[in-house]
Amino acid sequence: MFGIAVTGLARSGKDAVADYLVERYGFRKLVLSEVLAAELEKQGRPDSKMERSMLGVEIRKMQGKDVLARKVLETARREKFERAIFSGIQSVAEVEFLKSNLERFTLIAVEAGEENRFQRKTQSDPQSRADFFARDRHNLEKFDLKAVIEGADHTIPNNSTLDDLHRAIDELMQNI
Repeated sequence: MFGIAVTGLARSGKDAVADYLVERYGFRKLVLSEVLAAELEKQGRPDSKMERSMLGVEIRKMQGKDVLARKVLETARREKFERAIFSGIQSVAEVEFLKSNLERFTLIAVEAGEENRFQRKTQSDPQSRADFFARDRHNLEKFDLKAVIEGADHTIPNNSTLDDLHRAIDELMQNI
Protein backbone atom coordinates (compact mmCIF):
# COMPACT_ATOMS: atom_id res chain seq x y z
CA MET A 1 0.00 0.00 0.00
CA PHE A 2 1.15 3.53 -0.80
CA GLY A 3 0.47 5.86 2.12
CA ILE A 4 0.72 9.61 2.41
CA ALA A 5 0.43 11.12 5.87
CA VAL A 6 -0.60 14.76 6.15
CA THR A 7 0.27 16.87 9.18
CA GLY A 8 0.03 20.50 10.24
CA LEU A 9 -1.55 22.84 12.74
CA ALA A 10 -5.30 23.40 12.98
CA ARG A 11 -6.84 24.84 9.79
CA SER A 12 -3.55 24.69 7.90
CA GLY A 13 -5.29 22.80 5.08
CA LYS A 14 -4.59 19.15 5.87
CA ASP A 15 -8.03 18.02 4.75
CA ALA A 16 -7.93 20.25 1.66
CA VAL A 17 -4.73 18.44 0.63
CA ALA A 18 -6.15 15.03 1.51
CA ASP A 19 -9.44 15.68 -0.28
CA TYR A 20 -7.63 16.78 -3.44
CA LEU A 21 -5.47 13.65 -3.39
CA VAL A 22 -8.64 11.58 -3.10
CA GLU A 23 -10.37 13.43 -5.94
CA ARG A 24 -7.44 13.79 -8.34
CA TYR A 25 -5.20 10.81 -7.57
CA GLY A 26 -7.53 8.07 -6.36
CA PHE A 27 -6.40 7.88 -2.75
CA ARG A 28 -8.77 6.92 0.06
CA LYS A 29 -8.82 9.10 3.15
CA LEU A 30 -8.59 8.18 6.82
CA VAL A 31 -8.70 10.91 9.48
CA LEU A 32 -7.03 9.98 12.75
CA SER A 33 -9.26 12.24 14.85
CA GLU A 34 -12.34 10.33 13.63
CA VAL A 35 -11.14 7.42 15.78
CA LEU A 36 -11.35 9.82 18.72
CA ALA A 37 -14.79 11.11 17.67
CA ALA A 38 -16.13 7.55 17.63
CA GLU A 39 -14.67 6.90 21.08
CA LEU A 40 -16.16 10.12 22.49
CA GLU A 41 -19.56 9.08 21.17
CA LYS A 42 -19.18 5.63 22.71
CA GLN A 43 -18.33 7.26 26.07
CA GLY A 44 -21.24 9.71 25.82
CA ARG A 45 -18.89 12.68 25.89
CA PRO A 46 -19.36 15.83 23.79
CA ASP A 47 -17.44 15.94 20.52
CA SER A 48 -15.33 19.06 20.08
CA LYS A 49 -11.83 19.73 18.81
CA MET A 50 -10.54 20.22 22.37
CA GLU A 51 -12.34 17.08 23.65
CA ARG A 52 -10.74 15.08 20.84
CA SER A 53 -7.35 16.53 21.69
CA MET A 54 -7.70 15.70 25.40
CA LEU A 55 -8.94 12.18 24.63
CA GLY A 56 -5.98 11.80 22.28
CA VAL A 57 -3.65 12.40 25.22
CA GLU A 58 -5.57 9.89 27.39
CA ILE A 59 -5.78 7.13 24.79
CA ARG A 60 -2.12 7.47 23.79
CA LYS A 61 -1.05 7.16 27.44
CA MET A 62 -3.08 3.96 27.82
CA GLN A 63 -2.50 2.30 24.44
CA GLY A 64 0.72 3.80 23.08
CA LYS A 65 1.59 6.87 21.05
CA ASP A 66 0.95 5.06 17.76
CA VAL A 67 -2.55 3.80 18.68
CA LEU A 68 -4.45 6.00 16.20
CA ALA A 69 -2.12 5.07 13.35
CA ARG A 70 -2.56 1.40 14.22
CA LYS A 71 -6.34 1.73 14.15
CA VAL A 72 -6.55 3.57 10.82
CA LEU A 73 -4.02 1.27 9.15
CA GLU A 74 -6.08 -1.69 10.32
CA THR A 75 -9.10 -0.12 8.60
CA ALA A 76 -7.12 0.52 5.41
CA ARG A 77 -5.93 -3.08 5.29
CA ARG A 78 -9.33 -4.53 6.09
CA GLU A 79 -10.89 -2.47 3.30
CA LYS A 80 -7.98 -3.29 0.94
CA PHE A 81 -6.86 0.27 0.21
CA GLU A 82 -4.15 0.51 -2.44
CA ARG A 83 -3.48 4.22 -1.81
CA ALA A 84 -4.28 5.81 1.53
CA ILE A 85 -4.18 9.33 2.92
CA PHE A 86 -3.72 9.53 6.68
CA SER A 87 -4.85 13.00 7.72
CA GLY A 88 -4.01 14.50 11.10
CA ILE A 89 -0.77 12.76 12.06
CA GLN A 90 0.49 14.32 15.31
CA SER A 91 3.23 12.13 16.75
CA VAL A 92 6.58 10.75 15.67
CA ALA A 93 5.38 7.32 16.83
CA GLU A 94 2.49 7.49 14.34
CA VAL A 95 4.90 8.42 11.53
CA GLU A 96 7.33 5.64 12.45
CA PHE A 97 4.54 3.07 12.67
CA LEU A 98 3.17 3.94 9.23
CA LYS A 99 6.64 4.18 7.70
CA SER A 100 7.55 0.71 8.96
CA ASN A 101 4.22 -0.89 7.97
CA LEU A 102 3.69 0.47 4.45
CA GLU A 103 5.47 -0.43 1.22
CA ARG A 104 5.67 3.26 0.23
CA PHE A 105 5.26 6.19 2.58
CA THR A 106 5.72 9.94 2.52
CA LEU A 107 4.91 12.64 5.06
CA ILE A 108 3.59 16.02 3.93
CA ALA A 109 3.40 19.04 6.24
CA VAL A 110 0.90 21.73 5.32
CA GLU A 111 1.88 25.16 6.58
CA ALA A 112 -0.24 28.30 6.76
CA GLY A 113 0.18 31.55 8.63
CA GLU A 114 -1.66 32.17 11.89
CA GLU A 115 -4.01 34.77 10.44
CA ASN A 116 -4.97 32.54 7.50
CA ARG A 117 -5.63 29.62 9.84
CA PHE A 118 -7.71 31.75 12.22
CA GLN A 119 -9.79 33.10 9.33
CA ARG A 120 -10.55 29.51 8.23
CA LYS A 121 -12.02 28.49 11.57
CA THR A 122 -15.45 26.90 11.62
CA GLN A 123 -18.17 26.65 14.26
CA SER A 124 -16.49 23.53 15.65
CA ASP A 125 -13.29 25.47 16.36
CA PRO A 126 -12.62 27.67 19.37
CA GLN A 127 -13.95 31.10 18.41
CA SER A 128 -11.63 33.42 20.33
CA ARG A 129 -8.04 33.95 19.25
CA ALA A 130 -6.80 32.96 22.69
CA ASP A 131 -8.69 29.65 22.64
CA PHE A 132 -7.87 28.92 19.00
CA PHE A 133 -4.12 29.32 19.55
CA ALA A 134 -4.28 27.58 22.95
CA ARG A 135 -5.21 24.46 20.99
CA ASP A 136 -2.02 24.88 18.94
CA ARG A 137 0.03 25.12 22.13
CA HIS A 138 -1.75 22.06 23.55
CA ASN A 139 -1.04 20.01 20.42
CA LEU A 140 2.57 21.17 20.18
CA GLU A 141 3.21 20.47 23.88
CA LYS A 142 1.27 17.23 24.40
CA PHE A 143 2.25 15.55 21.14
CA ASP A 144 5.47 15.72 19.10
CA LEU A 145 3.67 17.75 16.45
CA LYS A 146 6.55 20.21 16.07
CA ALA A 147 8.99 17.35 15.42
CA VAL A 148 6.54 15.72 13.00
CA ILE A 149 6.14 18.95 11.00
CA GLU A 150 9.89 19.60 10.99
CA GLY A 151 10.60 15.99 9.94
CA ALA A 152 8.21 16.00 6.98
CA ASP A 153 9.50 14.70 3.65
CA HIS A 154 7.74 17.58 1.89
CA THR A 155 6.15 20.87 2.92
CA ILE A 156 3.30 22.54 1.09
CA PRO A 157 2.54 26.20 1.82
CA ASN A 158 -1.14 27.08 2.00
CA ASN A 159 -1.39 30.85 2.30
CA SER A 160 -3.03 31.62 -1.02
CA THR A 161 -5.88 30.24 -3.11
CA LEU A 162 -7.20 26.71 -3.41
CA ASP A 163 -5.98 26.68 -7.03
CA ASP A 164 -2.46 27.53 -5.84
CA LEU A 165 -2.66 24.74 -3.28
CA HIS A 166 -3.77 22.28 -5.96
CA ARG A 167 -0.89 23.36 -8.23
CA ALA A 168 1.58 22.78 -5.39
CA ILE A 169 0.12 19.32 -4.78
CA ASP A 170 0.27 18.43 -8.49
CA GLU A 171 3.91 19.52 -8.63
CA LEU A 172 4.73 17.46 -5.55
CA MET A 173 2.95 14.38 -6.90
CA GLN A 174 5.13 14.48 -10.02
CA ASN A 175 8.17 14.04 -7.77
CA ILE A 176 7.08 11.30 -5.37
